[in-house]
Amino acid sequence: MEDMMHKLDSNYTDIANLYSIGRTTKSRQILALKIDIDPEKKSLNRPSVVVIGGLGISDRGGKELTVALAQYLLSRYSHDAFIDRILKNIVLHIVPTLNPDSTADVPKDTEIVPGCKSAFNTKNQNGVELDRNFKENENTNPPTEVSAVQAWMTENKFTMALVLRGGAEGVAVPYSSPHHSTFLTPDSEVFQQLGSTYSKEAEMPQDSSSCSSIQFVNGTTHDGIINPHAGSLLDFFYENSETFAINVYYGCCGTPDEKSLGLLWKKHRPGILKFLTFATKGAIGYVTDQYNAPISDAKIVVKGSSFITTSKEHGAWWRPLPPGTHTITVEHEGYYKQTKYINVVDGNTIMFMLKRDDRVGGLPRMVFVLLTGSVTLLLLICCLCIATVRSSRNRKKSYGFHQLRQNIDIFNDSSTESDEEVKFQFLSENSNKNK
Repeated sequence: MEDMMHKLDSNYTDIANLYSIGRTTKSRQILALKIDIDPEKKSLNRPSVVVIGGLGISDRGGKELTVALAQYLLSRYSHDAFIDRILKNIVLHIVPTLNPDSTADVPKDTEIVPGCKSAFNTKNQNGVELDRNFKENENTNPPTEVSAVQAWMTENKFTMALVLRGGAEGVAVPYSSPHHSTFLTPDSEVFQQLGSTYSKEAEMPQDSSSCSSIQFVNGTTHDGIINPHAGSLLDFFYENSETFAINVYYGCCGTPDEKSLGLLWKKHRPGILKFLTFATKGAIGYVTDQYNAPISDAKIVVKGSSFITTSKEHGAWWRPLPPGTHTITVEHEGYYKQTKYINVVDGNTIMFMLKRDDRVGGLPRMVFVLLTGSVTLLLLICCLCIATVRSSRNRKKSYGFHQLRQNIDIFNDSSTESDEEVKFQFLSENSNKNK
């Protein structure tokens, strides 16, 4: 598998880039192949999609399907108009397996039994189930593989994810946790559309599984019905990574017969290719400020859903939605939030231009400035009055000055009293006050 991935990387260097997500418990590389026909990012508004070939020994067939997908897309690019349209609109990441330690060995003959039902097994080399350890803020010491994958998911912010699993047959949507059962609209419609479309394209059972008595609705059910457990990769994608993800259980046997791999790929190829076209269906757009500068990490919320999408680099964002009218609100710290009522049509671009929030203390900046200025001026006047009164009192204490009574007319030349009488009266009053 590693040799094949390196060969594809070297043969298609213009559009393929092989990189490592991280290392496993046994220090193996978790390889991923990125297919990007526009590595210089001339076209900014292209969502990232990932196809994963499973998490463990029970998903060996998924690994084979992802390698076949990489070969098919790269060999047909620029020779097939349909493939060109797919790769023009998305950035695709292909991961053969998230647990290469468990799938490195050649499968034993006892593992390949026609019509078998494999037990779900995602254990790493330390015996830890990886698909039970994708827990946010609960797992203080996660497995090495889980830590690497979570960091990778946070960095790339995939819009959609397809995980190919073995041990059952059918399409499963979140949640894997038993206590979750339903979605809020419109997310339920998105998942039903993804699941039913894949199921029909791959000609999978529509009513019930051939591996068990599990019942489907249009070939789709909740993952908790097929394999109930907490801490799944599927739930983490949806709840913590802004990603709409589905599990496709390709067959009852996790390790199919080598001779049947060609038929397995032929069966699932239409469903995988159709899935890749859904990334650009729904609402897409940009978030900028009033000067057209892009705003990243703005929150995009659709009314009726708790799912939050954030704008990526250059302010671009994508949100899978069913056709129809939706209410979308965009908000970012330091800006006024904006709400729009939109009619979702495939491929239409929606622009959100946020105005900077200039409020101070909850008040408009101009009102705050006027109020602050008025209060400051009032304080200055009060201080001036207090200073004037204190200055007057200090002068009286220092020089013995005081204000004359208004009826004292010592300096009034028109007074009827003689100068001697006025002088006597003035001196008498001062003498009494000094006493």
